[in-house]
Amino acid sequence: MLTNSEAEVLIERKGSGLWITLNKPGTMNALTQDMLAGLKKALKSAAADLTLRTVVLTGRGKGFCVGADLADFNERAKAGKMLGFRSELDSNFHPVINGLRSLPQLVINRINGTCAGAGLAIGLAGDIKYAVKGTGFVGAFIKVGLAPDCGSSYLFAKALGYSKALELFLSRGKVAAEELAAFGLINRVFETSEAMDREIAELSTYVETLPPLALTLTKKTLRLAQEAPAFEAALTNEAAIQDYLGQTKDHAEGISAFLEKRKPVFTGN
Repeated sequence: MLTNSEAEVLIERKGSGLWITLNKPGTMNALTQDMLAGLKKALKSAAADLTLRTVVLTGRGKGFCVGADLADFNERAKAGKMLGFRSELDSNFHPVINGLRSLPQLVINRINGTCAGAGLAIGLAGDIKYAVKGTGFVGAFIKVGLAPDCGSSYLFAKALGYSKALELFLSRGKVAAEELAAFGLINRVFETSEAMDREIAELSTYVETLPPLALTLTKKTLRLAQEAPAFEAALTNEAAIQDYLGQTKDHAEGISAFLEKRKPVFTGN
């Protein structure tokens, strides 16, 4: 566990959950190369820990994450250490996005403040997204001469449709959590951070009662369905996953517990 307050990514184990906190409150958790490296390491470690049931990602201070730290990038560019944009995305940003989306545990994004740029995509990459009322989501890439990246074009075009997504990225720039909740990009909006934390604690406790493998593959089934080119492809994916789960001990235990009217004991097998 990292306890050094200077570390850019803090890791804390809470029972069967792991809390990952972006720790640069002075810059609203802008992403430096070191922070991205810390995130990649934390996600890789979490993916291999079968004792974890939930992963909570949040930010320290008033912002969740405002995207790339432009000062850090500028310093690296001056020192000749800046990769091309494609390489920067492929090497540093995409592994974080894909790491969040592919974790076997339930990923809960505790969005405590502003999300902008790449932070917008990271904020929406979790399985469950909670935010406090009035939290701003900013997609102002064009104001620095860039287009949406880190999967934000995909997420917003899917949820809002082409025209609404274009409006956001070209002119509106900022939307509140309440509006994104109406489009399904945020699960719930809370009046206070305390109320949000109570919900996270309750959800985490509930997840502990679920069969781990079935949870992981339910996530995978829905991800594949979202990205399937046609309904028939979703049927094929569902059948393959269900065939696998139907042979697990947890499935047999679930059936037995149902018939015997008792609480199931799942082992992840």
